[in-house]
Amino acid sequence: MTLEQLETFKAVVQEGSFRAAADKLWKTQPAVSISIKKLEVEFGLTFFDRKNYRGKLTAEGEVFYERVQLLLSEAGQLKQLGNYLGEGHEAFLRLAINIISPLSGLLHFLRHFFEDYCNTQLDLQFEVLHGAIEKLLNDEVDIAIAVMLESDAALDSHFLCESRMIPLAAPGVFEIDSAGFVSDKQLKKHIHILVSDTAKEKNNKKYTVLDGGRQWTVSDMNVKKELMLAGLGWGTLPEYLVKSELDAGRLIKFKS
Repeated sequence: MTLEQLETFKAVVQEGSFRAAADKLWKTQPAVSISIKKLEVEFGLTFFDRKNYRGKLTAEGEVFYERVQLLLSEAGQLKQLGNYLGEGHEAFLRLAINIISPLSGLLHFLRHFFEDYCNTQLDLQFEVLHGAIEKLLNDEVDIAIAVMLESDAALDSHFLCESRMIPLAAPGVFEIDSAGFVSDKQLKKHIHILVSDTAKEKNNKKYTVLDGGRQWTVSDMNVKKELMLAGLGWGTLPEYLVKSELDAGRLIKFKS
């Protein structure tokens, strides 16, 4: 059995006769008939009822035709993939994204990107703090979308957008003065909720951490937000992630 025989088989079914299939395939009618006959002999079956002019499928032929369509479709996809890779496109793309990145815009970009490069497989990873940069430096990903730090100056970088991190708490957790400030004394009385760094080699430098304060550490940004909504503590979150909560007054931003 060859793909050429299956293509011929498919053409006879779709065109309705051996003659019409021969015209479509630019072959002689005897060549089409011989190709189908060889296929039938190989399996000991009769795929077409040859008592009438048109190439009518037998019951066995109908079942076989269903699978032929699937196989030829997969063969077409395989050929497309081979051509795609042969043009120099990447087979895999490994991408690490810092979770403070504005996801709606990034995911919109990814959707359009993979419409044009649909045969490239994506390995998408979300990281916290130094995790994305560490994976890039360790060659675990090809691209990192992350906050650039001074120690990362050697990397080839391009500015994409800004993402504001703002301090927040549920209403009633703090007494906020008229200028929107909360004192360090108040902050230390309440739990500071942090998301743990996903980097394997922890950096001693910490960001937005109040010395001497109480701390809880979680592994997920959305868990952090839920704890803050429940009034269990305070912390910083990317503004894009809490827009609806800010609009509804379920979280309040402050200055420290």
